[in-house]
Amino acid sequence: MNILSMIFTNPMVAFILLVGVIVFVHEMGHFLMGRLMGVDVEEFSLGFGPRAVGFKRGITDYRICWLPLGGYVRFFGAELGKEIPVELLEKSITTCKLYKRALISAAGPLANFVLSFFVMVVLSQIGLPHQAPILSMVSGSVAEQAGLKSGDRVLSIDGEAVVTWQDLIRIVTQSAGKALVFKVDRNNQSVDVTVTPRLDASQSPFGDTIKVGRIGVTPYQSDSVLVVNPQGILSAAGFQTGDKVLAIDAKPVKSIYAVEAAVGAFLNNTLDEELFLKSGARFSQKSVQFEVQRSGAANADALEKLFSQKTQKSAQLKNNDEVQKIETIKLTLDSSIPAILAWKELTAKKLSEGVTLESPRALVSTDLMFKDFESLKRGDKKLSTVEELKNCGLKSGDTIVKINQKSVAASPADLGMALENAQSLLSPETKSFDLTLAVLGFKDSVRQLNCKLPVRSGKDAFNRPQMQFDFPLSFVTHGLPPESVIVKSASLLQAFSDGATASFEQATSIFNGIRKLVTGSIPLSNLGGPIAIARVAGDAAQGGFIVFALTISWMSINIGMLNLLPLPVFDGGTLLMQGVEAAYGKPLPLGVQQKVQTVGVAIIMILFVVVFYNDILRLFNS
Repeated sequence: MNILSMIFTNPMVAFILLVGVIVFVHEMGHFLMGRLMGVDVEEFSLGFGPRAVGFKRGITDYRICWLPLGGYVRFFGAELGKEIPVELLEKSITTCKLYKRALISAAGPLANFVLSFFVMVVLSQIGLPHQAPILSMVSGSVAEQAGLKSGDRVLSIDGEAVVTWQDLIRIVTQSAGKALVFKVDRNNQSVDVTVTPRLDASQSPFGDTIKVGRIGVTPYQSDSVLVVNPQGILSAAGFQTGDKVLAIDAKPVKSIYAVEAAVGAFLNNTLDEELFLKSGARFSQKSVQFEVQRSGAANADALEKLFSQKTQKSAQLKNNDEVQKIETIKLTLDSSIPAILAWKELTAKKLSEGVTLESPRALVSTDLMFKDFESLKRGDKKLSTVEELKNCGLKSGDTIVKINQKSVAASPADLGMALENAQSLLSPETKSFDLTLAVLGFKDSVRQLNCKLPVRSGKDAFNRPQMQFDFPLSFVTHGLPPESVIVKSASLLQAFSDGATASFEQATSIFNGIRKLVTGSIPLSNLGGPIAIARVAGDAAQGGFIVFALTISWMSINIGMLNLLPLPVFDGGTLLMQGVEAAYGKPLPLGVQQKVQTVGVAIIMILFVVVFYNDILRLFNS
């Protein structure tokens, strides 16, 4: 089984399977329509170049050629200017009736659309995995201020059932300024929260600036491994950086958000209820017991090695040549701890004075613990940024909690959004960028770093020029694998409807992409050739049957729509010429047809050069 898996997930094998299926279906569309119209077929080929294997049946030579970069069907009479006997006129592709030629030309792309539709119908019946609508709050977001909490699972919005993360995004993005009632599952209790998405600028999948509704949530869930402020409440209770919380009051937990909720609720409960604002859920007891997995590791490198371990018990790691065992201990957060009593007294005083308090973050995730800088080659443009970050005091083991005074303690998604916001402030005149980092040291309290990062010209995700600063850090990240839900059609009839909808959405997206390539909104450097397709095929095969099938569906529509472009030698170009012939009332002059064919070959050669150049450039830049 492992050998088969290695074979079929090999990029070259996956590429041949992916391209082979799509090309076979495309050429079979031409072939079957040609035979149905009574036109003879001389060759049916998968691949180009010399014949590798094949057989001949009737007048048709069925072959597989050595270059797996496409395929073709050669119909009888395809050579321009060749004399066709009168009795064979309807068997020739150049002299049969116009409507027959048009149907044959359209049949290839149509077969690709049918393949995509069929794949999506089958997958709709099997069931497709989608990310569950479980929330993680962005610090200070609309959702957090409205009362949603990390770990909430959305059940419905304004009465409309929410099953997947995509359902959530679809409703929110279309509802800027509209008050939405979220029904969520919170600790097995149904809670209603009203949230009004704010109007915000975003980027479409093709880089256009669009206005959408946002509430500030992400699907990212962090593991329950903690970074503890040595001067904070948890440290006073015996917690250490690197502790992994396994259970709270004997109830198993996985995410850091469950730990935050328990700690926050406990702290809330220690305050005078008349003074505490928006107290939320409370524990009735005055103490909370945590079951914690501890390594005894003393530095970030040892922590990183520990976190990579697959087992939770009896795992061992070397730290400074000493073997350290992972142990499970119990820690209690008690209201009698002096640090908590001091916190209660200070908080009560501030609340009585009308001071609005920032939500107390007693802990952060190791997902934001800086491990090391990216491995960079000599001469890399990012090296100057690395030197600046070192000079301004960033050290291995630091955990980033704020960027430019904005909290990013919730998750890497917060960090990404903070960097994105900072990036948006750059202009062509910007030479350097002032970046303020608040970091929590491995064994130190929070300290502030003032860095001046160099700004350089670069390119965005669509290879368009932009000014940017680099952030070449690697982190000790251990996000939880996203929880998924399987969504399948209720019936075969519903599967046909869902398959058609999915295929239409794919076609719409691809059409928009092609339109932007043609208009220049997206540079031609985004086009990929055989090497890029091989990478996509290999990644898809690694993802399993469903991901590979989805890739076939997507690529099949892609090939079908590209072939409909009105360019010579493409099916769309042939259809355009046939349309001109229909309007003209007779076939175009032979000289015109030959020139169009020559132009078509030139266009194909130019496209091949462009995509191979892009592929090679990506190889060198990867």
